[in-house]
Amino acid sequence: MISVTVGTISFPFDRLIEWVSDSLEDGIIQEPVFLQYGCSNIERIEKHPLVTAVSKVSKEILQEKLDESRLVISHAGQGSTRYLSSRGMSFIIVPRLAKYREHIDDHQLLFSEAVEDLGVIACYSKEHLQDAIINSPVGVKRDLFDGPKLGEYLNKKYPQDFLLSARENSINRSVTKFDGYLLAKKIKLFLNKCQEVVSNPNILDDRE
Repeated sequence: MISVTVGTISFPFDRLIEWVSDSLEDGIIQEPVFLQYGCSNIERIEKHPLVTAVSKVSKEILQEKLDESRLVISHAGQGSTRYLSSRGMSFIIVPRLAKYREHIDDHQLLFSEAVEDLGVIACYSKEHLQDAIINSPVGVKRDLFDGPKLGEYLNKKYPQDFLLSARENSINRSVTKFDGYLLAKKIKLFLNKCQEVVSNPNILDDRE
């Protein structure tokens, strides 16, 4: 079984759903798929005989499904990536991108590029994903790194009402500035900066 999880944030990840749907149609995936899709559009895939789709599921049930899976395809959430690595699972991450309105900024892209250096397989195209499905990575049980939870950082930087409005409207100027700031940094500096922001949210405001 392959499990696909896109997290629980209020942004769709239709691009990943389309890639999984294409992989089923192309015969790249020929086994059952457990799909946790959040608010993504699953019209193409929801009636496929190999697919069991749920919008949200409890943490316990999701972890049970992941444990049962031969391979996990996950959005590049820091918490998800850390969990999958700590369990020694075979997994692939796909970063959400701001240009497709899959998240509020490109921190998942930066995170993916960084953890590739730690042996995590990150996919940036459908072809790349399909190759990783065919040649699934071997799971290695380990803790990737120490650092703050990115969710804490985002919640401090972006109020929930702003996160919701950003999904429906264009990303505003302050976020664009923030993206530029993030993309200029590598992961170790980024994680260190997150730690500083968690303890002192005014740091970024002073830099903008």
